[in-house]
Amino acid sequence: MGKGDETETMSRIQPNRQILVVDDEKIMRDALTSTLKAKGYRVSIAENGEKALAMVREAIYDIVLLDIRLPDCSGVELLVDIKKFLPGSDIIMMTAYGSVETAVEAMKSGAVDYITKPFSFDEIEITIKKNLERRNLEEENRRLKARVERRDRFGEIFGRNETMLQVYDLIQRVAPTEVTVLITGESGTGKELVARSVHRHSLRHDGPFVPVNCAALTETLLESELFGHERGAFTGAVNRRAGLFEQARGGSLFLDEIGEMNPEMQAKLLRVLESKEFQRVGGEKFIKADIRLLVATNKDLEALIESGNFRQDLFWRINVVPIHLPPLRERPDDIPFLSNLFLDHSAQKLGKTLTGFSPRVMNLFMIHTWPGNIRELQNVIERLAVLASGEEIGVEPFLEQRMESGTDEREPASLQTLAALEEHHIRKTLKENDWNFSLSARVLGIDRKTLYNKVKRYGIKREG
Repeated sequence: MGKGDETETMSRIQPNRQILVVDDEKIMRDALTSTLKAKGYRVSIAENGEKALAMVREAIYDIVLLDIRLPDCSGVELLVDIKKFLPGSDIIMMTAYGSVETAVEAMKSGAVDYITKPFSFDEIEITIKKNLERRNLEEENRRLKARVERRDRFGEIFGRNETMLQVYDLIQRVAPTEVTVLITGESGTGKELVARSVHRHSLRHDGPFVPVNCAALTETLLESELFGHERGAFTGAVNRRAGLFEQARGGSLFLDEIGEMNPEMQAKLLRVLESKEFQRVGGEKFIKADIRLLVATNKDLEALIESGNFRQDLFWRINVVPIHLPPLRERPDDIPFLSNLFLDHSAQKLGKTLTGFSPRVMNLFMIHTWPGNIRELQNVIERLAVLASGEEIGVEPFLEQRMESGTDEREPASLQTLAALEEHHIRKTLKENDWNFSLSARVLGIDRKTLYNKVKRYGIKREG
């Protein structure tokens, strides 16, 4: 490689690359710092494990040069802890001659490379350059994949109704910003899909998308889940744990069903949004919150404010850009398109040839009110695809389900048929899982609260 080529390579891999050197020998720290800074890298140093952990909690490093022996801990143990906070960082172990076995152990624990002491600075530069070039290639592949994903039509996920086209336009305009988005709509309308789409088209698309359902966790669990906890913070907290705010660093945090969050947790979330920092449960240190917040609810938050169950100041914080998703019954022109899309997906998954729906079935779909919205439509079509005996989806599966559930009626399928199909499927799933609601909800692809509501609606009771 000629000098011009080397200059081009270095200019490609150096900008904004930050390196953390962790070594207890001052001479080594100083030498590496001066050498790497001369090559254009940004360099930080830590003399022990405690200092290194404190630093990775506060900043992001592309490369960590980690000595395998430190005065206060094992380099391999520190490697594991660092990966919890910086899962995307490349860790290169520095090991003395004769400790190759330990270096191999470190590679199994997540290190990308190792270099044996004593080494020349040319060696360390080549090792760093090699790993940064690999890292650049991976990042470029992710960017290319993201660009391909951004080319897909939104309609392939949500539909083509005029109202939804306005939603797509709003997603495209708001995604590149950092503003908080409040997504509203009934259960099953695709709120999480919108949140994922906002993230995928944002400047944070290479970072993680971390979702959490606020309705699925108790107050204590939600606080620990969001902010993490220190060891001994409460009974059962045997180890320090990074919360979702930390796990979403550099990406987006999606709080689903925020209307279920109790006022005390609302106050804590508001403080984080105002200060841009938080503390782990049982902790004293403040940690920066480097996230894009996306929230969703199927509740009327303004009505909750009126009843004193939701903070108005938090509402104004999260309602920067609202996106409302209409229920499926208000856009019936999307039903044929979405039905065929879901049928294609089911056919591929099952290895079947399914060409479409009979006019009678599509007519049923068009007049059904779809209280479960897109999620209900998708689940019904998946079940019909499993039951289908021919290439076209006809009414036979409906009738088979009705007979299985104990009726001898042979009249054509009606509006109640879909509800009967769902009721039978829920009853059957609960029975197969010994009435374990958590397990049954996972099998059905819904959350426990939705399952409880459906059981109540259909009057399903355990036999005996």
